[in-house]
Amino acid sequence: PESEEASLIFSTKTKIRRVTLNGVPWPGNSTLNLLTSNALEFSHRNRSLCYIHYNITKTSIVCASVDNMNKKWELGTPSSFPEVDSIQQMALDWVSGNWYFLDDVHEIILLCSSNLIWCTVLVEYKLSKPRALALDPTHGLMFFTKWGHTAPMLERCRMDGTERTQLVTHKIVYPYGVTVDYPTSHVYWVDTYLDYVERIDYNGENRRTIMKGFPVQNLYGISVFESRLFVSSWHNDTIRELHKIKHTERQILKDSERPFNLHVFHRQKQPD
Repeated sequence: PESEEASLIFSTKTKIRRVTLNGVPWPGNSTLNLLTSNALEFSHRNRSLCYIHYNITKTSIVCASVDNMNKKWELGTPSSFPEVDSIQQMALDWVSGNWYFLDDVHEIILLCSSNLIWCTVLVEYKLSKPRALALDPTHGLMFFTKWGHTAPMLERCRMDGTERTQLVTHKIVYPYGVTVDYPTSHVYWVDTYLDYVERIDYNGENRRTIMKGFPVQNLYGISVFESRLFVSSWHNDTIRELHKIKHTERQILKDSERPFNLHVFHRQKQPD
């Protein structure tokens, strides 16, 4: 529904949860217990979330209803790229329905059709230790972080992998999660070594530090919604809310496991 308030979907190693932006469990079946999972993305139009599920016998891409996480179905695996156990991150182009996968073992970024039948490698040259990616289909852009063997950076390219541009190359060590603020054309990312949350515009200018040091330590994931940023911290297994203008912060949730990927679930995050 258009009036539905925003919620937060996040993953740990063995579960996926949906909570309010204040960290309160969402009504209904809002926890999905898993053997082991990785990567996380959602489709607001389909009201679903998808993830990489590691089973004892096989690994596959599985989706579940955000309104009832007991309702699950297999998306399967790409026919031309069945080794999905090495996928670290996934992102959905909600306009075309295409999937983007970041494989940190083979050090590639893949583009697959919505049914996973057709896939192609988009980025592989000088992509050492890639960590996260984010899309802005409204501008046809992709952003990704990499640790590199010598030069960590935040990069931008077209969604077909062309026109690669280095946005951030200095004062960056271990960049992890990255998120895009469509209305302002800003990219936010976290650095888990330097313990900061920063932002820059699409042209690589107007860099700003949102918060640095305690309590934004050992950060992994990040998601932006309106004036707020949500980050997952391994320092004390918490999810924290930061105000991107006032630079205030608060803890909204503490989990028993390390929180990994997180997404604000709202129609503004995947505008029609």
